[in-house]
Amino acid sequence: MDAHNVVPVWEASDKKEVGARTLRARLQRQFGAFLVDFPPLPEVVGWPGGRDKLPVSPDWPTVIEKAVSAGKDVPEVCASPFG
Repeated sequence: MDAHNVVPVWEASDKKEVGARTLRARLQRQFGAFLVDFPPLPEVVGWPGGRDKLPVSPDWPTVIEKAVSAGKDVPEVCASPFG
């Protein structure tokens, strides 16, 4: 069915099925017992200090430029272990 095995295979069939065609109906008959609604989500707590205290988004162009310029002092790495 999927990676989470909505219907456990041992509940769907007690034998080795020859293909999805034969297994599909057996799985669908079990959906009522295994498919349940998601539980309600808990209330989300606001950011401490309110909206005025939210972190400021970084100036990405400046951050990238600093990272690139810092890397200019790093020597090139030789791909061969023998120089």
